[in-house]
Amino acid sequence: MKLCIAGDSGLLGQALVQETLRNNANEVMGVSSSAFSGNRFWPPLKGAYTHQKIDTLRDWPLFEELIREYRPDALINCVALVDLAYCERNPQAAQAMHVELPGRLARLCSLEGIDFIQISSDQVFDGTQTRPYGEEDKPNPVNVYGKTKLEGEAASAGRLVVRPNLVGFRDHPDEKTFAEWLCDALYRREAITLFEDYVTSAMHVFDLSRCILELQKKKAKGIYHVATRDAASKYVFGEKMAQALGLDFSQVKKGRMKDQSFYPVRPSYLALDVSRAENFLSHRLPTVDDTIVCLRDQFQLRMKEKQNA
Repeated sequence: MKLCIAGDSGLLGQALVQETLRNNANEVMGVSSSAFSGNRFWPPLKGAYTHQKIDTLRDWPLFEELIREYRPDALINCVALVDLAYCERNPQAAQAMHVELPGRLARLCSLEGIDFIQISSDQVFDGTQTRPYGEEDKPNPVNVYGKTKLEGEAASAGRLVVRPNLVGFRDHPDEKTFAEWLCDALYRREAITLFEDYVTSAMHVFDLSRCILELQKKKAKGIYHVATRDAASKYVFGEKMAQALGLDFSQVKKGRMKDQSFYPVRPSYLALDVSRAENFLSHRLPTVDDTIVCLRDQFQLRMKEKQNA
């Protein structure tokens, strides 16, 4: 299989590259606006991987020509502006990235006979529900990020759209993921606050990647929630993480999102119902505890590598 991943330098993009290349018969071309080295992947890549430094919006003619020459079997769009505050201050940039780009990619893939997968977000919901959100529940985004991601789903109509919640290690020198921040803080016994009312179905990015690739292989179409089959608050998630690592949790304070003033407004309850994906794939999706185990193993491996360096 030949795969193109738009946004291969991000958390999900990196994981998709690695999961695809676990099978040496596969070939991946990654594209992002930043220079990116496959040397950052861990464990090291074994298959055929190339990276192209292209801004998919500004350099659209070049990107379009590249896709026609490469002719992938599938294109997965992971490109996103994940800074919610930036999106709120720059709605036109969010519109271009989350709506215009998916629309262009969907049309190009349709013309070239390429499977297209759009990565959306659980932020399309307002968080007011008290049961996990299913695909049939009406979206009601409360910020620019969520609104533009929802519009991006419409621009990708008729294709595979995945709404995830993900965690993992990106190993970026300047930007830590939530998992990296949490594990580092627990290891260093830093005083931090985790919210007891912020609930998500956080799936490890490697598990998420495998599910996305499986959905693509089985030619799924429409919207699918891909996350853990259960949910946990950030406080409970942190407590489970500390237990798995054998670290002290007493320095962690319990807080509430509703007591904070966030810019922009953020939904606090984002548990996802994944039964549609489970039924289509004919197997159960991982649990929050499975996510914790994956993060524990990754963190311990990285600590061991640092000690041996």
